[in-house]
Amino acid sequence: MIAKFNDYAKSLARSSMPSELKYQLEINNTELLRGYHMTKHVYETMLARLWAYSTDPVHLFDELNDIDAQLTIGISQTKTCWDASSGAFTIPSDLGWANYLSAYSATKDLNLSQSDCTFVNTMMAKYGFDVTTAKQLLIIKKGIDKKFSIFPQNTRDYIFLRVVGTANYNGFQWDETSGYFTVLLHRSSQ
Repeated sequence: MIAKFNDYAKSLARSSMPSELKYQLEINNTELLRGYHMTKHVYETMLARLWAYSTDPVHLFDELNDIDAQLTIGISQTKTCWDASSGAFTIPSDLGWANYLSAYSATKDLNLSQSDCTFVNTMMAKYGFDVTTAKQLLIIKKGIDKKFSIFPQNTRDYIFLRVVGTANYNGFQWDETSGYFTVLLHRSSQ
């Protein structure tokens, strides 16, 4: 549309109509061009914001699907946990859905990237860490990823698990089970 008005302005300049009418048409054309340029700017700004926002809805819908799946599991378990003969509820042994929802609730307001949030949720839901400990584990993981960036991800994950596991398991049996950590660190420093 802007190109058409620019072409119209050029043809108007070449026109042989009376100067009074020509002047009035040029003013009108200039005003229309300004309006279209402002509209174009508004739409470009909206489009830029939409592009910036476009990655978030994908994760949002994934999260909503995960929440829906966990709620469906929880609702199905509540339907079968009432024992009418004894008049009591039986707590199911698999409360993974409740752990997931608790972890999600605890981390939804944290200022974390999607992958960091997934890591913290996993530490809480699958391994039972509280939000503070899970965030500390994230700091350790990021530090290992930074320090050992030359290694592939599976090696960095191994280092992370060794560091975390060493706090609870130590000595000869742990080294024999999971490998000698000092050998790996010695190789990385060379």
